[in-house]
Amino acid sequence: MAFELMAKQLGCSERIGPMSRSGSFDGGDMILRYVEKRRFFSRIYKLGITLKIDNLEAPLGEAYWRKGTQWSGEQAASDWLAQHPQLSTLSSLIDIEMATYRRGVSDSSATVHLVTLPGCFIWTLVPPMHYFVKLNGKEIEGLSRLLGQRLDTTLA
Repeated sequence: MAFELMAKQLGCSERIGPMSRSGSFDGGDMILRYVEKRRFFSRIYKLGITLKIDNLEAPLGEAYWRKGTQWSGEQAASDWLAQHPQLSTLSSLIDIEMATYRRGVSDSSATVHLVTLPGCFIWTLVPPMHYFVKLNGKEIEGLSRLLGQRLDTTLA
């Protein structure tokens, strides 16, 4: 139920799996899915957001979001990402555990993959309890603003 609520808030209504939903935004497609991490007495379902961004004038290469401060990786990709404030301020919008950018030679679109702390679901066996870390209004608004903008070179 928690995943369904979150998917609706972000506009992902098309079911592609038990814990996967997809949707569109201005400039591309988005896939939400829970990534399960098993521990000895608990399971953590982390929210993974994959953005496929079409018609992009972005460089080829890979970059990674490091410690919530900057993009690093191949020079052309990390420099280009640093120039786009809607991607460079991700950590002020939402707590990001991991973010990656990738565009290959044969790719017609770039892919940004995020794993966030808000949106996760925690289930513990001892003591038996479960907890959903909701996306708050600021985080939903920030993600919606990010997804409502085309990520191309006209956004400086």
